[in-house]
Amino acid sequence: GMFGKPRDLQRAIQLYEKSAAAGHHFAQNNLGNIYKKAHEAVGLADGLEKSLRWLKVAADSGFAMAQKNLALSFANGQGTQRDDAQAIFWMRRAAEQLEVEAAYMMGEMYRRGRGVSLDLVQATEWYSRSAEAGFPRAQFTLGMLFLEGVGLQQDLRKAEMWLRFAAKQ
Repeated sequence: GMFGKPRDLQRAIQLYEKSAAAGHHFAQNNLGNIYKKAHEAVGLADGLEKSLRWLKVAADSGFAMAQKNLALSFANGQGTQRDDAQAIFWMRRAAEQLEVEAAYMMGEMYRRGRGVSLDLVQATEWYSRSAEAGFPRAQFTLGMLFLEGVGLQQDLRKAEMWLRFAAKQ
């Protein structure tokens, strides 16, 4: 815990439940993450279902971080059946608000054809959005795509630029 205090999972859930129930989307998102971690760490029986429910509430309110986390739950089948269409739907909503990791993940989904048709042009566009916003993994990936000429014209100058940006972080 913080300041040398032991973590109290039950107390954390209790406090976040109160705040989440009052409509605070940040608390709803965090509560979703806590339930997911509690399921993984201590086997909380309905942790994944509660996680999905709170992430959905926060995502429906337009909170980009929750939209990304909900998309990951659908992509990984956590608390629900794996559903790539729902994963894409929620990831795109987060990415369009420039949640930088979500934009990077949209690039990954297009590059791999997961939940969407494989489309290297779209992948590059999403990587570029994320990279320009400063996300290191997107900068590295974009640099490698320029270096290898995959999905775009090979450009060693741009490859070096993006790889240098990524390395500085």
